[in-house]
Amino acid sequence: MERETLLLILTCAFFAATMWLGALVATRTTLPCTGSEHCAWRRLVAPVFIGLLPVFFLLGWALREPDPTKDWPNWKSILLAAVTAFIGLRALWRAWSALASTRRTKAPIATVGIFHSRILVSTRFARMASPAVLSAARAHESAHIRARDPLRIWLGQFLADLQWPLPDAHKRFRAWLYALELRRDDEAIAMGANPSALAEAILLVVRIGAPTAHQGAQVTGDGFRLISRIRRLLSGDIQPSSKTRSPAKLGIWILCALSFAVTLWLGFAHGQSLVPLLPGVMQ
Repeated sequence: MERETLLLILTCAFFAATMWLGALVATRTTLPCTGSEHCAWRRLVAPVFIGLLPVFFLLGWALREPDPTKDWPNWKSILLAAVTAFIGLRALWRAWSALASTRRTKAPIATVGIFHSRILVSTRFARMASPAVLSAARAHESAHIRARDPLRIWLGQFLADLQWPLPDAHKRFRAWLYALELRRDDEAIAMGANPSALAEAILLVVRIGAPTAHQGAQVTGDGFRLISRIRRLLSGDIQPSSKTRSPAKLGIWILCALSFAVTLWLGFAHGQSLVPLLPGVMQ
């Protein structure tokens, strides 16, 4: 069998299997992430990272495997690869649809543009909002622009869709969106926005009627735990924004790079003896 064909089938099959296993682990983890945007993001991304490990192993194997190869996929791996391809195409379609809907957004105020973000303010919102409310809303959206949140939200939705049909992936995505909005609230207030004015801006957007979620970055987010967020703003329970890079974040990046490098090396050094032993491979 052609090496590239086998590589494609096996990478799809094992990517899906290990990613779903990682998603089940993420579902059952008890690590607290309330208010921690970085932690919530890692819980969303971790299953996809786990799914990429066997991909790097198989890439290392393919670097030394002769073409054609004597190994063949069985029907189970072919079926799983087909399911993975369908999920990938579904995720790509939803990502494209979200990108197209961003261009047509009619939100009262929102940050749109994946690569060149800008703030859109509707005439109705500008007319109904007081200067303090409008300034607070703009400060919140400016925080979204600085962090490139439209791109991150679009990518987060794609990563959650890759973990379909596990329902908890969408829950982890919404939990991250909520943590993201809390962080942008804190940054807006650090820029001088009045917390009460920001809460009023959120309520005004809800009153006017915001469209469905994930169309860019909006001051209301996707509405998840909106009441808790309003209470937080009115209570003054705001955390100071930290601009320093955490050593833990750097350590995570290094650990990820080392994990990919080690699995690539394992595939290159031992793949020819290990791949025939994998479930889904026959000779």
